[in-house]
Amino acid sequence: MVYRGITSRQTSQPIRFVPLRQIPRVARSMVVKLEDYRFYQHAGVDLGALRDAWMVNSSIGRTVSGGSTIPMQLARNLFLTPRKTYFRKYVEAIIALEMDLVMPKDRILELYLNSIEWAGDFRHRRRLRALLQERRRGASAWTRCGAWSRSSPTRSVST
Repeated sequence: MVYRGITSRQTSQPIRFVPLRQIPRVARSMVVKLEDYRFYQHAGVDLGALRDAWMVNSSIGRTVSGGSTIPMQLARNLFLTPRKTYFRKYVEAIIALEMDLVMPKDRILELYLNSIEWAGDFRHRRRLRALLQERRRGASAWTRCGAWSRSSPTRSVST
């Protein structure tokens, strides 16, 4: 995060670390389903998601989807700049593979949840709030998430 602040002149807030056991299970589950639904199945990089993102971006002529997994996003947030380049994506993938080799998935998720910038992207906050409200009402929010999958073409939420 220090390197990111120096190279892109972005300021970041100090991290208030919250252990994974203190983060509600439903919130953890929702983040995984929204950001990287195959998180527990891949080894840090989801080649299918990267391929799908490349196909979507190629077909429309601009970058709208990155196909990054939770470990790749963590690598970018901790060590890399936010500039979108294929080289950065390659380095993200290498770091994500290394993280997956040396850390358990729950530790990666804990670090990710503590390092992402929630205030910078209100879209995720709205999704989580809507899902929590659905859960409180007892309805299955996962069956009505077609609109969410349109906003992230490489990810789909399943029951």
